[in-house]
Amino acid sequence: MDNEKYYSPFQIIKFEKISDDVHHMGRHLMIRICVNLAKTVNGTRYFFYKEYEYEHNKTKKVSIKRGFDYYLSIEEVSKAKDHDKLFIRIGPAEYYGFMDLIQEAMKWFTSSKYSKLYAKKGAELVFTSSTIPSKTLSGLPMGYSITFSPSIMDAGKEFKPSIKITVDTSTNYLDYYMTVDNLFGIYGALVNYNMFMSAQTMIASLGIPLGTNRIDLSDENNSNPLPQPEIEKPKNDSINGRKIGGTKLEDLE
Repeated sequence: MDNEKYYSPFQIIKFEKISDDVHHMGRHLMIRICVNLAKTVNGTRYFFYKEYEYEHNKTKKVSIKRGFDYYLSIEEVSKAKDHDKLFIRIGPAEYYGFMDLIQEAMKWFTSSKYSKLYAKKGAELVFTSSTIPSKTLSGLPMGYSITFSPSIMDAGKEFKPSIKITVDTSTNYLDYYMTVDNLFGIYGALVNYNMFMSAQTMIASLGIPLGTNRIDLSDENNSNPLPQPEIEKPKNDSINGRKIGGTKLEDLE
């Protein structure tokens, strides 16, 4: 174990993805912001960060080019018993539709239009009508759709209004639940959220040094990135407190 070699956290050419938790979506789901650090095209893997060294007017120059994919995700964080763990991608194109879904659900608990949606029946909370409102966001990646509808949660000593989340994966209908406070918390976290700026901040935390993944275009015989050094295992596998997985050399081959 002591003889194992690791890549330095600052030589991250083999890293695939970085993500941060944004907000819980009930007990079983988490909203995350994700940045893909590499992509594979026709079997060839490309790291998002490249340096191109070249000669111009007899002067050595270096250009840095970056291209990364960023998005929000809804991920199942608890163990799934009868289905694959849920993963829904919410990219920039789906963001406003997702926010519209959240804001429509908020109206069920704030608008006078729905003031008689619930009623007390003894110790129980019940719906006043068999017609219950709902809102669906369809056209998500992989053909998924999400439907929000009002629900009633047994909180032990009392019944409380809540939100039912139904996900149609085309092969399964999966139901999850969250509290009204949770719904409003998600809105507060995302209403002014800037995915691109969050992705930039996450990438900046990696501390990529100059010289990483440099390609010397001035040398016709060298079209590959310069070799990345190996060092002894660092004291921890994190950068600025953010966990970075998959750093063992044998796991990276």
